Amino acid sequence: MAKKTVLKRIYDAFFGFTIMEGGTAEEVFDFLDGLPEPKDDLDRSVLQYRGEMYYVSAGRRVAGNVACLVAFLPLMVWIVASTLFRPMQSERSDMALVYFAAPHISSLLIPSEELEGTDPASVVRVTTSFDPLKLRLDRRGWSLLLKSAVRARFEPFFVAKALVKLSQAGHIVYAYAPVKVVTNTESSFSTSVLTSYFEGQGIDYIGIMHGEFFANSKASFFRFTRFYAWDDYYKGLLLRQRCEENQIRISTPPSLNVPGYVPSTKPTYDITYYCQLEDDETKARLASALGALQAEGMRCRVRLHPLSLRGDYEDIFPSGVELEPEGLSLGESLSVTSRVAGRCSTVLYQSFRLGIPVIIDDYSDRGEYSSLQSKGYRMLDAPHELMSNLLKERDSID
Repeated sequence: MAKKTVLKRIYDAFFGFTIMEGGTAEEVFDFLDGLPEPKDDLDRSVLQYRGEMYYVSAGRRVAGNVACLVAFLPLMVWIVASTLFRPMQSERSDMALVYFAAPHISSLLIPSEELEGTDPASVVRVTTSFDPLKLRLDRRGWSLLLKSAVRARFEPFFVAKALVKLSQAGHIVYAYAPVKVVTNTESSFSTSVLTSYFEGQGIDYIGIMHGEFFANSKASFFRFTRFYAWDDYYKGLLLRQRCEENQIRISTPPSLNVPGYVPSTKPTYDITYYCQLEDDETKARLASALGALQAEGMRCRVRLHPLSLRGDYEDIFPSGVELEPEGLSLGESLSVTSRVAGRCSTVLYQSFRLGIPVIIDDYSDRGEYSSLQSKGYRMLDAPHELMSNLLKERDSID
């Protein structure tokens, strides 16, 4: 088996455990308010780490730390070797921008303000996914790792993940020498340490919103050079989670403007439902609800999540409820519907901005809706209908 594959499996095994979600907005805020005031970026990363651990059981935290303790030495040896046996970095390009993001995150989320004056040919995309061949740690990186490890009392999970993230940052500086790095990783506790690292190299480290987020202690205390929030509601939420205030800018990324959207005076569909990744029970309740509305004369269509398998949905909806054709752009989809529906899809927020009436689905997954209420979901603060009320008005379903 190739070395790259072995190291990737080690990383996934040790860093890939799922963090449990939980806590109402008030519980999250009370927890964060009880933490001390950060003195610098290193403190911010340590406090954000404590915010992340808020969701992790004691047993899982112990297991994660033991696993990371085992992984740390081979990772460190590999990173040292990768750093020593490579040539000097290339010359700096004053126009380069690195988009450091997960593979599925659209580049249309980069604010236009950060692209002004940038040659498109100098924009490089680098995945946040772990790649053992793209790790390098220079002296500044080692210094920040040691200092932050001391602040975190050498907790293995913190130190091991900080080692990987600083090494990814070191590779970016080594390989691309950018003027700025744009990323979607505000929920990573390494954020503020990376900001300190990049700024020490004369590089701006810029964070962007890439989807809905709620009251969540994982996205707390962080500082970027600049962070772009979609509107003042999200800014208020970030400040309540004790993120640094001066970094926050309000900006609408190009993706939220929905290219190709043309309002129609005679839409084809009364409701288009925008799916997420539903389990079988949620699919069944959704099919029941849309079938009931269809039976009352409302023409309904369903747009699947990009990661969904079409075959999992083709046979569950009643006759008349259509699945949207594959390959249709979001703009084309929204142009032919009177209202949009969904649980907490970003499309609801985009539709709200476009003036399209929004239906929040509180019926197909009532537990999730209750959670959204308790966590300060943005769209519950905006004009909307509830799916359950729509069904009751028509005596369509219990």
